Amino acid sequence: MTANAHFVDSVAKIRRATAAACACRTDSSSTAMWSLSPRSAYLPATNIDRTVVAVKILKTYARLFVTDLEQALPVYEKLVGTPADLRFRFERADIAAVGDFLLIAGPQDAVSAYRDTIGPVIVDDLDAARQFVTDIGGEITGGPIVSATGRVVYARHPDGTNVEYVQWAAGIRSHVLD
Repeated sequence: MTANAHFVDSVAKIRRATAAACACRTDSSSTAMWSLSPRSAYLPATNIDRTVVAVKILKTYARLFVTDLEQALPVYEKLVGTPADLRFRFERADIAAVGDFLLIAGPQDAVSAYRDTIGPVIVDDLDAARQFVTDIGGEITGGPIVSATGRVVYARHPDGTNVEYVQWAAGIRSHVLD
């Protein structure tokens, strides 16, 4: 699959997820016209389980799987208007973060495990994220792992969603967020 096909597939997934959360109708040109769902707009705060401690989320990324990072990166740098914040190798994948995109390239067998995982979700405290997952009835499926950017855990939420949580090392955090 080409990098453009992966991008189109990622956009389609985001649209489906957004449509599930919002009331959405389309006109004949398939342009989405969004309105907030009354159910989500007026959900009473009393439905929140206050015994589960919230996790401070610092940043999230949209994962894009590309076949050639060197070819794809300039496109996203131009789209975002800034150079990549991060470039590193994780296991057998080459990764670059530019804006809110995380570009992942590598052999199919090396990146296939990441395709079913949402994130990364960058958190202030990885131990709090692990506790959160446990408190909501989820499970930690991998880690903690120390990577080039900090500490990582993989989790499965009770709804079956696989999420990658990352707590950045102090130097990475200040480089990207400050």
